[in-house]
Amino acid sequence: YLIKADLLILLTDIDGLYTSNPRTHEDAKFVPLVENIDDVIDMGSSSVGSSVGTGGMHTKLIAGKIATLSGADMVIANSKDLSIIHEIIDANFKGTVFKSNYDEYFDVLGYIEDNYSY
Repeated sequence: YLIKADLLILLTDIDGLYTSNPRTHEDAKFVPLVENIDDVIDMGSSSVGSSVGTGGMHTKLIAGKIATLSGADMVIANSKDLSIIHEIIDANFKGTVFKSNYDEYFDVLGYIEDNYSY
C-alpha cells in the first residue's frame, strides 16, 4: 500500500459519475455504483474541468483506478451540501460509489510513471 485507507472521498460540483456530461447532454444518466473501474474509465475522457478546477471527471476516474486497485472504495459526491461527509459515512447520500477491486500486483508508482510522466 502507498497509503492505507479504506475510502477515498472526492467532492466536486456534480452529484457523481454520469454516462456523459450532464451539463451538455440532457440524456446523461447518473451512475450510482461502479463495480469495476475499467468499465467506466473512458467516460470522463472528454471532460476538461470547471471554473474552479482543471482535472474534470477523467482525473477523478484515474484516482479511482489507483484507489480501487489499491484496496480502497471511492465516492464522488457533490460538495454543495455541507453535511455530505456525514451522509457518506451513514451511507445515505447521492453520489457514485466505486467498489474496491484490490489487486496485490498493482504497482501504484509504476502505473503513474508509465501513464502520466511528462
